[in-house]
Amino acid sequence: MKAQLPATAAQRTCRAFTLLELLVSLAVLGLIILLVAQMLGPASAITGTGNKHIDTDTQARVILDRKEHQVDRRRTEGERPDRLL
Repeated sequence: MKAQLPATAAQRTCRAFTLLELLVSLAVLGLIILLVAQMLGPASAITGTGNKHIDTDTQARVILDRKEHQVDRRRTEGERPDRLL
């Protein structure tokens, strides 16, 4: 049979994390989050630049569509081709 140990603080067998272990794990987690945030920063800037290019292309397409509509309308009205634009 097992002998019973005295219940002193030094001899207790408690399975838990110490405060130091928790603080170290939080510090490591903070470093990981910081590194990931630094990696995602340039990616969001590249995405923003791509979105600006898409917006510019969309605006250009709208302008060209309007011009095409004007040319088609004038052509159906019977204007001469040299005076379309």
